[in-house]
Amino acid sequence: FAIRAFNVEIASIKDGRRLGTGAGGGNSSTNTSEGSSLALQMRIQWWREAIDEIYTKEDDVQTKSSESKKSSSNPLSLPACWHNPVVRSLYYANQQQQQQQQQPSDGGQSSFVLTRRFLERLIDAREIDLNI
Repeated sequence: FAIRAFNVEIASIKDGRRLGTGAGGGNSSTNTSEGSSLALQMRIQWWREAIDEIYTKEDDVQTKSSESKKSSSNPLSLPACWHNPVVRSLYYANQQQQQQQQQPSDGGQSSFVLTRRFLERLIDAREIDLNI
């Protein structure tokens, strides 16, 4: 589920380009296309940073989430990406996979490895798709 939701999210970035071009009344200006292109690149970068948060700051997030449960005075103590349900789903899928890998396997059952590189390659492919 998490991988599909992630793929839909990054695929929807391209749809944002179409939304920005239809509002000009037929006249497309260079500033509008540059602005929308910059916005699309910012969304791509946001997802790169979210993936970075998932794979590099797992221990830090667990610490912050336990602190935020203890003191509810600052609900925004976590980075903004953790408020996105797809980011949380990817994180939990990664945690579940790591736990399964630590347990002894039953035999010939092969499992898919949700690596950081796999998610980065999905982002790279969608970014190339934006430039076409």
